[in-house]
Amino acid sequence: MIIPSSGSGFYFRRTRSKMKYYYIETDGHVFLVERDVRLCFPISKEEIDFKIKIIRKLAFSDIDVFFCEPLLSYHPEKWPLKDDILMMDNVDGIVKRSIVHSYVRHVAHAVILIGGKVVMVFANRGLTKGIWNLPGGFIRYGETPEESLVREVKEETGLDAKVKKLLGVHTETFMDGFYVMSLLYLCSAGGKLKASKKEIEKISLFDIGEAIKKTGSPFSRAALGKLGKG
Repeated sequence: MIIPSSGSGFYFRRTRSKMKYYYIETDGHVFLVERDVRLCFPISKEEIDFKIKIIRKLAFSDIDVFFCEPLLSYHPEKWPLKDDILMMDNVDGIVKRSIVHSYVRHVAHAVILIGGKVVMVFANRGLTKGIWNLPGGFIRYGETPEESLVREVKEETGLDAKVKKLLGVHTETFMDGFYVMSLLYLCSAGGKLKASKKEIEKISLFDIGEAIKKTGSPFSRAALGKLGKG
């Protein structure tokens, strides 16, 4: 049984032996089909009776899931909401996994110059473990990006940061599949540099060019690149 929809059929042929799943979403509503008494993503021509546009492939290494936009002339209010799907028991695990990875994670990073050099941290845990990176991290529930930045800089470096201006916004999809958006800020800071023993192995100051070469973070490269051009 197909969850109600309408329109002409459209399908992208399989080009690989790996199964293809089509994650079709609009305005938070997701198109699912019933298969083996579970709600699943469509995988065949017969399961999709409207046109779709593939936006991008989710960054999974073990399965092929394509995030798609439905080309409809109506709002599919009968499709379940993605937030509700996560609470349902009769939903295929691939659907829930894909929905979790489809949410945008927001982080904030700070460019702090001391004597013309950039403050960089080397994490000993988390997603940035083992790489040089700008101070910063995930924005907590209820925080503004600026509040998050001040908190993270204090936790990681001991410095008291003040936001001067937004350098830009950068997005990246990491190998584990998460889509992350970073707000990159130029900041001033007071206080004494002191690495957090809990999460930062070491802190150092680098020239902008050297920092760009050393960092393994695409967010840091984006921020420092814009600063260098400015």
